[in-house]
Amino acid sequence: MNIQFWTHIPSPHQAAYIREVAKSHAVTVIADQRINAEREALGWVKSDFGRAEVVVASNSSLALALAHAGGDPIQLLSGYRGCAMSSLVLRAAAHNARIGILAEAGDFRGISGVLRKARCCWDVARNRPRVDFVLAMGSLGETWWAGSGFRGDRIFPFGYVVEAPRTIQAPSMRAESPFRLMFLGRLVECKGLELLLSALALCKRQAWQAAFVGSGPVESSCRKRAAHTGIAGRIAFVPSLPYGEAMKLLAQADLLVLPSRYDGWGAVVNEALMRGVPVICSSACGASDLIQYPWLGSVVAANSAERLRQALSEWIGRGPRTPELSDRIRTWSHCIGGPSMASYFLRVLECVYEGGPRPVAPWRVASFKTKESRQHCIYEDLPIGV
Repeated sequence: MNIQFWTHIPSPHQAAYIREVAKSHAVTVIADQRINAEREALGWVKSDFGRAEVVVASNSSLALALAHAGGDPIQLLSGYRGCAMSSLVLRAAAHNARIGILAEAGDFRGISGVLRKARCCWDVARNRPRVDFVLAMGSLGETWWAGSGFRGDRIFPFGYVVEAPRTIQAPSMRAESPFRLMFLGRLVECKGLELLLSALALCKRQAWQAAFVGSGPVESSCRKRAAHTGIAGRIAFVPSLPYGEAMKLLAQADLLVLPSRYDGWGAVVNEALMRGVPVICSSACGASDLIQYPWLGSVVAANSAERLRQALSEWIGRGPRTPELSDRIRTWSHCIGGPSMASYFLRVLECVYEGGPRPVAPWRVASFKTKESRQHCIYEDLPIGV
């Protein structure tokens, strides 16, 4: 089987499973460009794609030559417009081409969100004969693509995949120390940091300290809000760090918080779970789909400081995470690692092109092994003040 992955850049959020696929199949990763300085500043480094050939398609002629090389490849595009060559490949595709889409839900907020949805519906309708399946980012992505008119039986939940840590640094034992929570990512409006600061201000009576790791345009306003609410002394603002250093800090946290107003996925959720760190994230994060058990974390209603406050208060009240909890989360996280996701990806292809059974996403398979319900992880319908 010959598989082509078309992408904007050679992403470290795909390398772990593509490398596994390349062990048994011919794989080419075709990127618009190399990782740029902005991504490098966020800690992105050159990824290991194993046996896969990585090519930067600098022009349309090269892209078309690659698209028609190797007989009848299965081509996975990063959205209809997610990389520069997606539209080109679709236009040039033969009637019997084998094409899939890997895509997040669109940013649904405001008038721009309405226009974005309309454009997506148009893309789906226009390319209906050419696209065989969609790998949609979590349940958020499934809902978006089904609502855009794509066939439901050809939408498969997927997610970004990060590298498993080579070694695990156990959290330091702290009998009396404050609960340590962390935000890791760009300090931008869509991450909902003002909601997190408001929620933390409502938890003043509890013992906690926080680290906001990252840089961005809302840092100044976040500092001002922290000072205004009287919690500035309990929050450390840490500039963007090299990836390894950021992961060391994450491994020492008791909880990761990602309160985004919109986040197509949120790979930092994977990174936390793989290090045994539970997560609170909003329902507007694609990666919220990973929080299948209450011991993995909590999903809170997007845009609600009160729901976030409830979840934070509960986790802080439990105290620092225990080695037992960390081990449990890390063991579970194998289902979102490279080998597991590669196996699932190949079973999707078997379902679409060989009539195989429809596979279940590995993080959802894992949830079938217990009677615990995902609804216990979700702070959606609780009355205000509970």
